[in-house]
Amino acid sequence: MSIIACLLPSISTALNITSIPSGIYIEHLGYAYTNRGTLRISLTIPWNDVKNDSITATSVAEKIDKLCRLGRVATSEIQCADLSQQLQELNQEVQQKIHTLVFMHPRERRGVLGDMLTTLFGVNDRVYHDIDDLNTNQQKLIQANRQHGKLMLSALQTMNRTNEKMQLKLADFNSHLNHVTSVINGYTKWYTATIDGNKVNLQFLSAYQRAENFLSELNQKYSSILNSLYTKNGVIECFNIAELYQVINRTEQLLPKQHKVYHIPMNRIETTHTENKLTIFAYLQIIDTNQFELIKPTAVPKRINEKDMYAVVDFSSKFLAIDYNKQLYYELDEATFNRATRINDTLYIINVNTIYEFRASKNCVIHEIFSSMAGKGCISKIFALNSTVWIALHNKNSWIFLSPRPMTIFTLCHGVRHEYSLKDSGIIQLPPSCSLHTPQFVLISDQEEKGSTFSVYFKPKEPHINMSLNLTTVPTLNISFITSAETFAQHIQEAFNLEEHDKTIAWKPIVHHGAAAGVSVLVSCTIITGILLLIRKRSQTIQFPLPTTKWYDIPSKN
Repeated sequence: MSIIACLLPSISTALNITSIPSGIYIEHLGYAYTNRGTLRISLTIPWNDVKNDSITATSVAEKIDKLCRLGRVATSEIQCADLSQQLQELNQEVQQKIHTLVFMHPRERRGVLGDMLTTLFGVNDRVYHDIDDLNTNQQKLIQANRQHGKLMLSALQTMNRTNEKMQLKLADFNSHLNHVTSVINGYTKWYTATIDGNKVNLQFLSAYQRAENFLSELNQKYSSILNSLYTKNGVIECFNIAELYQVINRTEQLLPKQHKVYHIPMNRIETTHTENKLTIFAYLQIIDTNQFELIKPTAVPKRINEKDMYAVVDFSSKFLAIDYNKQLYYELDEATFNRATRINDTLYIINVNTIYEFRASKNCVIHEIFSSMAGKGCISKIFALNSTVWIALHNKNSWIFLSPRPMTIFTLCHGVRHEYSLKDSGIIQLPPSCSLHTPQFVLISDQEEKGSTFSVYFKPKEPHINMSLNLTTVPTLNISFITSAETFAQHIQEAFNLEEHDKTIAWKPIVHHGAAAGVSVLVSCTIITGILLLIRKRSQTIQFPLPTTKWYDIPSKN
């Protein structure tokens, strides 16, 4: 397999132009995991708990205010008014968030119809509810699932850890409040000779600090819930991390060995409101840990004569994910790739429905890249060019150009101009903070601070040319800028379709002379009638002229 490998150059101030022959230009984008299902975690929040939190928060703030008034009776040196006011404001913030949560517009339940549709149309999917309630047969069925459909698991979760933490803080506050109240009450007795104002302040401050800790924890709880509902990606804040990992570990014990749960939640949250509870549904992806190599092939045409004729290996330039060891692959279009979950610059999770085998479902691009594989090669097409064509590559700031005749371009980088001459075909890589000016348009580079980490390969390929074709009837590609290699193949196909359409029009039957004569008489009558109507309208216009425009002066002030 004669594949030339190279690494895209780092950022520089000069335009990089590389001449390339005909073949397949391959951008290596990284690796991909495939989505094998979904883990849904249901977080349940009873409305009784929300109501109790609201009552408790108000009670804590009132107790601190009452303690402040008691301290003023004991000594005028106590400084508690500002702190009590701050706690009242914190309580108001908690009450506002609880009010917002309670009166949010509820979503509709999926209901019986949704379950029925899943049963009817979700042929390859199985829905398993709470994983803790699965029986042995269901667990074995899940573990036996390899490539046959996607798994949908559900786990129930509560905010028990958060509630337990708040209960401990509340108990500590109440216990300490009783002690402080007892101490300050002792200072109010008639027989108390002297009162140390600093001690009273310290006692109040210790009670205030415990109350503030409890209300802050409660405020954070409802902030996390609201953030999850509004942003749809912060649901992890609602869970205790230890509990979340316990759910993930329990789930992974049920899955096949090559399946794992990706720990970062999906950007998807759903809720249901009932009279008794609020349920928040968060979703995690179940992935197959077998990696596919992710590539983006682009065909580079070859010029075949001096009449601006080109031949190109014809294939749909989609993304390809290839597992060469297992002889598996699948195709992706631009939209599917953009919807993929990006773990880092070179690792993705892709939701795919169909995975093909090399030999059972032959792909001509894979055959061309791995020439040792038995299979059918890609066909070639011939087209003509009137002007230079620019094909945007997936790698930012990179284009393939096809120039049927020499053309001069220039770049502007930080105000400095450089001229270049283009000829035939090649690849241009434009540095950041630069613009490329052609006679038709201006290309502006994407602003990036770091260089590209893409690896690229080139597989030379001579297009198969059928010399028996009539090269005078080949379609012409009438476009200058193409947004992606995927649309390049589409434009060529559209040019061929247009050429075939023109041929069809040229061979339409001629209308019979008798029918043509009848049409001519009808057209003549229509024209004469129109002229007579126009003359009549004109005569009426002359007899009854329109009133002339009259100007009115604005009276001046006396």
